[in-house]
Amino acid sequence: MSGHNAPRRRLLDLIAEPGVADILLGLRNHDGAATIAQLKAVGVTAHARHLRRLTVTGNIRQIGAGSLDQEPGPDTIIALTRAGQDIAETLRRIGDWSQRHTGNLAPHPWWWRCRTALVRLTR
Repeated sequence: MSGHNAPRRRLLDLIAEPGVADILLGLRNHDGAATIAQLKAVGVTAHARHLRRLTVTGNIRQIGAGSLDQEPGPDTIIALTRAGQDIAETLRRIGDWSQRHTGNLAPHPWWWRCRTALVRLTR
């Protein structure tokens, strides 16, 4: 990809990592903010490395004191930013579309990882 597409590529790479789409959609399903315990209760594992990358890319933010340099405690509150809300909504729409048109998808490795999370979380 050319230089001006590098941010998109980084975002696609991030979303394709196992667990990242789960975090975004899990927060979306909790009206945009949830504690680590709430996410865990619905099967979402929020590792510090994913939370840090989502924070650095401007998709989530931590509410309250603390740091994401270590694994967050169960009471740590994470919220979607506007950019994160847009991505989570797009992922939801892709999940809906894929349920209707699964036979027409190109088999990109990142898509299948995302699709698994999308189908599970959008039901």
